[in-house]
Amino acid sequence: MGDDTTALADTIDDEGPVDTTIIGRNAYRSYFSFVRRPDSLQQVLCQFGAWLRERKAIDIDLHVSRRDTFGATTLTVAHNDKADGHQVRCVLVEDRTRESWRTELTVFVPARAGRGWVNLVASSDQGTPAKPPNVFAQIVDVLHEPRDGALPLRSQPPVIGMSQVDDLVAWIGDPERHALLLVAGTGDQLDFGPWVEKVRYWAGDMKGMAQTVVLDPPTTIRLAELVGPSHAVSPWTIRTFRPAAQITDPQDGPRHRVLSTGRMATSEDREIRQLLARVARRHANDRATPVSLARTTRDLDRVTTALLLDRIFEPEPVPAETVQLAEPATPAVAPYVPEPTVADDDVVELQALVADQARRLADVAAVLGPNWTASSVRGWQGLDNEHRNLTQRYSRDREILLRSRTQLEQSLTEVDDLRADVENLRGQLRTEEEERTLAELLRVQAEDETRWLRDQFRAQQEYGLATATMPKDRETDIPSSFDELAVRLPELGGSGVVFTGDVDIVRRLADVDASGKYALIAWESLLALTSYLEARHAGDFAGSFQQYIEATPQGYRGLPPGKHAGGESMSTMDRYGHLRDFPVPVDVDPSGSASMAAHFKLGKAGMRSPRMHYLDDYPSTGQVYVGYIGPHLRVVTTN
Repeated sequence: MGDDTTALADTIDDEGPVDTTIIGRNAYRSYFSFVRRPDSLQQVLCQFGAWLRERKAIDIDLHVSRRDTFGATTLTVAHNDKADGHQVRCVLVEDRTRESWRTELTVFVPARAGRGWVNLVASSDQGTPAKPPNVFAQIVDVLHEPRDGALPLRSQPPVIGMSQVDDLVAWIGDPERHALLLVAGTGDQLDFGPWVEKVRYWAGDMKGMAQTVVLDPPTTIRLAELVGPSHAVSPWTIRTFRPAAQITDPQDGPRHRVLSTGRMATSEDREIRQLLARVARRHANDRATPVSLARTTRDLDRVTTALLLDRIFEPEPVPAETVQLAEPATPAVAPYVPEPTVADDDVVELQALVADQARRLADVAAVLGPNWTASSVRGWQGLDNEHRNLTQRYSRDREILLRSRTQLEQSLTEVDDLRADVENLRGQLRTEEEERTLAELLRVQAEDETRWLRDQFRAQQEYGLATATMPKDRETDIPSSFDELAVRLPELGGSGVVFTGDVDIVRRLADVDASGKYALIAWESLLALTSYLEARHAGDFAGSFQQYIEATPQGYRGLPPGKHAGGESMSTMDRYGHLRDFPVPVDVDPSGSASMAAHFKLGKAGMRSPRMHYLDDYPSTGQVYVGYIGPHLRVVTTN
C-alpha cells in the first residue's frame, strides 16, 4: 500500500447559509469509560469546577442540582440517584454576540465495582467547528483506566512496539470501540522521531474524538503480517480504522481509508490537522448513541424539568427592604394582592388560625356590647372571606399547574419515544451509507479487475475472450421482493439448501422491504450457502460456514462476514433459545425440530429487522436447513 492508495477527502464551506447538518457534524463529542473508584465522581466534578473557575469565572457547588444565571451565561446541574449508580449532568450555555456555545458534561458512576462513563459535548448554534475543551484532558488524567472499548485513552499519541502489536489488532477489530483509531506506519529508512512529532501535531484537534498511535518500523511490518495486505498500514501513511474492522475479510479493507504520503507531502501541516479533525468530528457525530447514555439523558431531562417546575411552585424570597410595614390610609387604587404560593399544610394552618381568632372576637364582643360587634366582627369576617377567596384561587391555579406538569411529563415521554425512533433511523441511515460506500468501492475494484483480465487476454492474443460479453445465463437472477423469494425457495433444494420454515412469515417481510434490498441480501446469503456446500462436496474447503466466508476459496461465491453471526449470546439463548427452535426432518432430529442460533443479518428496520436462521448439517446429511426468514427474534437487549 503506497502513495496511490485512496486518500481521505473532505470539504468545508466557509460561506453561505447555516446548514443544520453541518452544525450537528461540527460538534465535539467524546464518550469513554473508566474504572469506578470511591472518589471518581468527586474527581470529575472537581476538574469541571476548576475549569469553570479558571476559564469562565464561575465558582459554585456542583454537588447539588441547581440552575444559575451569570449575565448571558446559564449553568444547569442535574443529579439523579438510581439503584445501579449516580447520574449527573452539567450544562453551560454561553450566549455571545453572534452565536451561542453549549458545553455539556454527563457522567455515570456505578453503585458498585465496574466501569462508569463520561460523555463530553461542545457545540455552537452557528455550526462553528468545536475543538476539544481543555477540561477533557484534565478529566482523563484523574480517572482510572480511561478507555474507549478496549482501547486506552492517551493525551498524546503513543508509539506502539512489538510487545503491543497483538493488543493493537484487538483494538482495530473491537466492536465496542466508538471513536476512530488512526494508525501511523513508519519505515526503517529514516529516523521516525520527527514523524512522531508531526503526527502528534496533526492529531492535536482530535483529542477524545479519535485515538492515534504510531508504529515503530518492526511493528509496522508485523501488523501487515497479522492483518494481511487488505488492512495493513504502509510506512509513512496514516490509516483510519473505523470500529469493528473485519480483518479477515479483504472486502472490508476499503472501508478504512488511508491518508497517503503523497497527500501529506503536498499539504501544509495545518491543513492535515484540520482534515483529520473534520473526519474525527463527523464520525463522532454520526455514530450511534450508547444505550446507557440515551437512558441517562432521559432521566436527567426529567430532573431538569422538575427543577424548573419547582421554581414555579416555590416563591422567590422577598428582600426585606421591599416589604411595606404600613398601608396608605386611603389608597387611590386597590392594591394588587399577589397569588398565595404557600403549601397545602400552610393553607390549613391559616384557616384554623382565622377561625380561632373569629371565636375569640365573638367572646370579646359579648363583653363590649353590640356596637363593637357590628363594626369589628364584620371586619374580621371580611378578612376571613377574603382569605377564603384567595385560598380558592390558589387551589384552582395550583390544579392548573399540576395538570400542566402532568401534560409536560406526558410530552417528555412522547419526546423520548421520538428520540428512540430518530436514533433508530439514524442508525439505519449510517449503516446504509457505509454499505453503499463500500459497494461503490468494490464496484470500482471489480471494474479494475475486469479491465486487467481483458488486458491479460489481449496479451495472450485471446481476442475473443478479451472482447466477449458475459452470457446471460451467468447473471444472478435476483428476486425483486420477499413474495418472489418465497416462491423461489424450493429452487435451492437441489443444491442442498432446504427451507423448512413458514413461507407466510417470509411474505410478510415485503411490508418492510419496499425496494427489495433485503430480499436481495437474503438471496445472496442463500446462494452463499449453496456455494459453501458445493466447495465442501468438491473437497475445496473443509470447515464451518463462518470460516468459509472469512476465507472463501477462489472461484466460489462469498459474503461479507459482517452479514453473518455464528450464534447468539449465552444470555439470549438461556432466556429466548426456545424461539430459535425450527422444523427439520426427523432424520436430522427425531423431535422434528432443532436449535438454529446461527443466522444472517439481512438489514435494519427497527424491531422488524429481517433475519435468516439456519442449521448447518453437512457432517450428517450433507445439507443446510433454513428454518426461519422473518423479523428479528427476541434477545436480552430488546427494548
